[in-house]
Amino acid sequence: MAHADRAVEKFRQGYNCSQAVVTAFAEDYGVDEQTAALVALGFGGGMGRTGGVCGAVSGAVMVIGLSTREITDTDQAKQRAYALVREFFRLFRERQPSLECRDLLGYDVGDPEMYILIKELNLFETICAGVIRDAADVLDEIL
Repeated sequence: MAHADRAVEKFRQGYNCSQAVVTAFAEDYGVDEQTAALVALGFGGGMGRTGGVCGAVSGAVMVIGLSTREITDTDQAKQRAYALVREFFRLFRERQPSLECRDLLGYDVGDPEMYILIKELNLFETICAGVIRDAADVLDEIL
């Protein structure tokens, strides 16, 4: 199964957006799914449901970090990761209008009333699933 399909499936099973992206790639980098899901847990909803950086984007940055696991020189690993993050952001912005959860949803996920509205409008499915798919596809493109 493709990473994007796996990530969307995990999201639909109840993982947050960050967990969905990280767990879709975790096994490729020697990380078990449970550990990956725990590491990514707090990044959903734009980091702790604050509406900040989209969890799928945060998850992608974590995957980029994992992708440098075989580089023994720390500075070289950082430089590679930073370059990949910049490339990820560039390509992701070609597909999505923002890196911010609240901008992507059009509502502040951290506001309890807006959160209810987001759920009622089914935006987690109609917007977030596509954002997760795009994040995974961009990762596949650059890694």
